[in-house]
This record gives sequence, structure tokens and C-alpha cells, in this order.
Amino acid sequence: MGSLCSAALSACGGEAQRVAERAHALTVGAFVQRGSTDVSPQSRDAAALALARQMFGGAPKRLPGEFDCNFAVEGPGGGRTTLKLAHPSRRPLFELLAACLEHLEGAKLRARVPALVNAAAFAASAPPGNRVATLAGPDGEPWIALAATYVEGRTLATVRPRSMEVL
Repeated sequence: MGSLCSAALSACGGEAQRVAERAHALTVGAFVQRGSTDVSPQSRDAAALALARQMFGGAPKRLPGEFDCNFAVEGPGGGRTTLKLAHPSRRPLFELLAACLEHLEGAKLRARVPALVNAAAFAASAPPGNRVATLAGPDGEPWIALAATYVEGRTLATVRPRSMEVL
């Protein structure tokens, strides 16, 4: 899982981690199969970039990600936002990530934690209060999206070597 997911899930404790691993295992097969049979990774990335531009305008900056398409974008209020886009089969993991981020927001930690952006702020079709939005991509295919405030720092993808403490 990506660094945002890993950090949030680690902070939420063992049960959340087990649920995440199960959700991850259930959705990876569907996503990888879709990636290998329906659309090439390059087409998927191009569609995600087009969707990010459609949602936020400007020039989204691609961020590393294992399965999701991640971007740094200028958010609805002008601040930087992390946008995660994925196949709808990953909704359980996105919902879990959103719940963990909400938990961390309420924990009053000294470290900066990404704050969720209400889906209605970036997806007109999302009801107020939704954390994960379902959108139609440029090719008409469904996508899910989650946005959180961008926290400056190093991504897990750039940390070498990776120790168990980092993971």
C-alpha cells in the first residue's frame, strides 16, 4: 500500500491493519486483472491524469503509488491537495483510509496529518459529507476519488533503504 495508506493504518492499530490487508488482497486481483485485460497501465495513467485535470484544472503532479493513481493538485480552497484515483473495486480500502484519517484528525497529534477534503468540494455529483466520490472518467469508465490536504515530506517510494521501522 502507498505511504499515505500505510501511515494512516499504522496509526489506527492492529485491527485496522488486518482489515486493510484483507481489503487490499480482495481488490488487488480485480484491479490488476482490469489493468492487464481492459486497459494498459499507460492508458489508465493517461485517463487518471485527464480526470485530475478535469476535476482541478492546472497541471497535476504525479505522485508515486502502488495501485492507485496519485496526484498533487491545487485544491478547491487554493491549498495543495493529494488526489487518489482508483478502480471502484478499491472502495473498501479508500473508505478505510478515510476512516483512519478522520480518526487521526481527532487524535490531536503533534505531527501533521492529512485532512480529508469533502468529496462534494471536488465532485459535484457527490452528496455533502461523502469522503469517497464515484466519477466517470474521460472514457466513461467509473473511478473512485479521495482527496486530502497535501503534507510536504518524502514519500515512502523515495526512502532507501527501507527498514521495518519505516514500514
